[in-house]
Amino acid sequence: MVPSVQSSLKAGCLVLMSVLNCGCGNDGGAADAAEIAQTVAASQEFNAPQVVYLKTRAGLPCSQALVSDLDWSRWEGLGLGSTRDVVGGEGASCQFTLSENARLVIEAHQHVLKGNFPGGADPNLIAAPLAVRNLTRVVSSRRVSDETWEAEVEWHWNPNSLGERMGVDVGPKTAWAVLGIDAGGWRLLSLRLGP
Repeated sequence: MVPSVQSSLKAGCLVLMSVLNCGCGNDGGAADAAEIAQTVAASQEFNAPQVVYLKTRAGLPCSQALVSDLDWSRWEGLGLGSTRDVVGGEGASCQFTLSENARLVIEAHQHVLKGNFPGGADPNLIAAPLAVRNLTRVVSSRRVSDETWEAEVEWHWNPNSLGERMGVDVGPKTAWAVLGIDAGGWRLLSLRLGP
């Protein structure tokens, strides 16, 4: 076998083993760890993205709106958006507009929202997905009863390019899951995501 292919295969096996590793307190082995990881990672709770919600209009002049809306100030400071004063029938207001690059990134990542975000189709609210969770490994698991398991998993945020610019924390985080198992397979009963 070619040395670089052999090295790649070894590295791939090590990554797979670390994901399947259940650490201390494991009653079930690698097969249970894989099922636990798959069940947690597939859950709606785990798949909720990190999102910033931006208003597109404020009923204040921009000089005041930028002081009161720190998200606008930050996005404008990073070159991800701009503000401009608008004079209309309701008096002076400030309008926030995304940069073309930010708009394209948000459009490309709308699928992670799955249509569930505050504001629904509100034209005055921008839902900007910044990151999705990535399950790193099952740290530990234990059988609580014949049909119930508890597990501790490690995860981190996987940011898109906007999330990287916004400084999303990609360090390891912990979650605790309670899972049920029966003839139908594994199901997530509860998930508590650590900070």
